[in-house]
Amino acid sequence: MSAQRIPKWFQAVAGATVALWLLVSIYYWAGAGGVRAHGASTSFERQHDFALLQIDDHRAFRVDKFGVNITKYRRGTFPFCPLCGVNESAGTVMNFAQYRKGDWVYTDLAQPFDEAVNLKTGEVINLSEGGGKLETPPPEFAARGLDFESANKLDEGRVLAEFTPLSTINESCIVFNMAFLLIFAALVVVGGVLVIRRPKEA
Repeated sequence: MSAQRIPKWFQAVAGATVALWLLVSIYYWAGAGGVRAHGASTSFERQHDFALLQIDDHRAFRVDKFGVNITKYRRGTFPFCPLCGVNESAGTVMNFAQYRKGDWVYTDLAQPFDEAVNLKTGEVINLSEGGGKLETPPPEFAARGLDFESANKLDEGRVLAEFTPLSTINESCIVFNMAFLLIFAALVVVGGVLVIRRPKEA
């Protein structure tokens, strides 16, 4: 767009929008829960955030306010990758991982997903019985020495400490960036119309 054909008021609005986006982004990546200006406040809704911690090239622990799960992950889509991180969840492997023994992570909740995963070999146990709490280890667990002893309870802190964090795309980042992207798209349309309709200065 020719700068001479764009009104100064439009340049000021566009510049202010970019500056505001950069400021909000800095607050977000600094760990702020939201922004407040002139008595008005907006929350980033970080209570829905989660962390992905790499198990291998396809699987990761997903740690959120509900506990520890195992999920598949993949590279996110542009523009939220790289604006909000690199990786996103791509399908559940196990919900509510409860125990860890050796290389095995497992749960005492029968579910539509895997009930046990070997982090080293990739072997999984998928029980055919319906949902609900498993009161005793099923034969598939017992054969591998897996039990529900309290000593084998999964330690969320150990997961966070032992496994490599992945750059994670969270909904809290997507929401505010989506808002700014829509504003930027509108500005591009308005700017294009102004350039087309505004006569060139002599």
